[in-house]
Order: sequence, then C-alpha cells, then structure tokens
Amino acid sequence: MSEFMFRVWFAEEQEHFAYSEYESVASPVRPAVRHFPLMESFLSFFYLEDTQRDEIFRAMAGALKQYEDERDPSLLVTVREQLDLLAERHIFYQVLRLDWRHRIEQTLALPDDTGAWNRLGGALELMPTALDYMHEQTRELFEQVLDIGEDRRPIPEKVAAFYEQKKLGGLGGTDYFRFDPLSLTCELVSPSVFTEVLYANRIEDMFNYYLRTCILHEYPARRCKNCGRWFILTGHQGLEYCDRPFDEKGHTCRDVGAGLTWERKSREDKPFMAYRKEYKKRFARIKAGRITNEEFLAWGERARAKKQECDAGMISLDEFREWLENS
Repeated sequence: MSEFMFRVWFAEEQEHFAYSEYESVASPVRPAVRHFPLMESFLSFFYLEDTQRDEIFRAMAGALKQYEDERDPSLLVTVREQLDLLAERHIFYQVLRLDWRHRIEQTLALPDDTGAWNRLGGALELMPTALDYMHEQTRELFEQVLDIGEDRRPIPEKVAAFYEQKKLGGLGGTDYFRFDPLSLTCELVSPSVFTEVLYANRIEDMFNYYLRTCILHEYPARRCKNCGRWFILTGHQGLEYCDRPFDEKGHTCRDVGAGLTWERKSREDKPFMAYRKEYKKRFARIKAGRITNEEFLAWGERARAKKQECDAGMISLDEFREWLENS
C-alpha cells in the first residue's frame, strides 16, 4: 500500500517543504523540495482566488460515488488526475493530493465494503465547506489576536482572552479554531540547522501549524494600506505595506506605498510644497528659453537654503512664499 510524506519547517527566513509518495517507508522516492519566503504560502492560500475549486471537488466526489456502482478503474484515474491538477494550484493542495490518493489506496485494499466509496465521495464533497470554515476561523484569529492595531496587548494575552470568551459563548461569529495534535519532531534539516519539523497528514494540519507558529512566536499581522490584505510582520513592525505584486510591471505594494508615503508627507510639508510649485514654474521657463540652466541651478541653491531657514523657524511660511515669488 502506498504511503506519503509531507514535511514542513521554517529556517533562515524561509518556509521549506519536502514531500513524496512512495510504496514503503523503507524505500522512499526522492522528495520534491520547495521554498518560499516565511509565511508566504499561508497567506497566499488564504487569499487564493480559485473559481473552479468547488467544481473540481464536486467532479471528484461524483466519480468516487459512481465507482461504488460501476467499479470502472478509469473513474479513479480521473480523480487522481484532478488531484494532480489541484496540487499545481498551491502547495497546500499538495498535502490534500497526497492524503486523498492515500485514502483511495486504503479503500481499494479493504474487503468489499458496501458504501465505502460513497462515504469517501461524501467526505471529499464536504472539503470546500471545511476549507471555507477554516478560512473564516483564521480571519477571526487575525482580527481578534494577531492584528497589531489599537489593541497593543501581547499576543499570548489576547489569544487567552479570545479563547476564554469563545468558550463562554461571546464574540459571536464562527466556532473557534481547534488546535488538534500535530505530528511534530526536531531534525537536522541542513548541516547547520536543527529545527522543528511538521509531518503533515491533512490540509488542516497546515492551518494548524501556521497559526500556532504566528501565536507562539508572537508574529503580529497588519492589513496592507495599499491592497487591504493581511500580511505577517516577522521583522520590523512599523511596515504598512506588504510585498505582494501590485501591477503587471512587477511593482509590489511596498514599492507603490513608498511613493504614496512620500506624496502624503510632501503634502503635509507646506514649505516643500511652496518650493516645489515655484520649482516647476522655473523649470518650465528653461524649456521656454526664458532663463538659462545655470540661472535655474543658482536659484535652486538659494531657494533650498531659504527653505532650510523656514524649516528652522528663522522665517515664517508667508515670508518664504514672498521670497519665492520675488526671487
């Protein structure tokens, strides 16, 4: 009977995955290895837009139920192929793929059990609902526990209060996320790194492991001021923009946000705005041939010195504006 292995660990500001499907623990095939920036896969799955997901799950569930009556091997081939396609969409689906391929093999090895394939298909049909429910529970933990917003209490204090209120029936919303036992160990994952490793058996383990990591390591979260999506603060906690791609040119929200921050601060800097307005007028005069480039550069040097006087409070803003108009 085939088995599978899916390992996850965090090291050197990255998340690492190694997974394989093999015939026995004694003779594994060479595992596939993937690497992502820390917490990227968790958040990308949280915001994964997959309009075909439910249709794929319904098709797979239908094929399993049909196999109950027809025992046509091509139906199981179709399910395996659909699982392979699903796994290409996201690394988390790779766990689901390995898990469900293993369940199919287990069911094939059972004595003829009337209804076994219907039960398997029914369980697979419920997976989209289960995933949506975990998404909602995760969103609530972000809002109530990980959010670095106005509630500045330490994360351990906030999570304790959150679960206490949930157990007492407060806060409303969904049932709270349950942190079921995980298959965890510690291993030497490289010549210089000995760390905790998750052996994931189900896609639910991935949510469990990433959420517990955020809570136990006290990684807060913030909504990006550009795209509005959550991102995890594993380093500098003053960041306001995420690193997600923002446009087709490859700019990230942080790239765009830097420009927006500069523009906002510039608008608030009234002496700078006055200088910038006069700067544009005089630059236009160069193109019109009314002043030379040397005259423009000399004026710019005098204007910046005058702005420094304004910034230092040596002259008022009105006096600086008057100087700009008459200089």
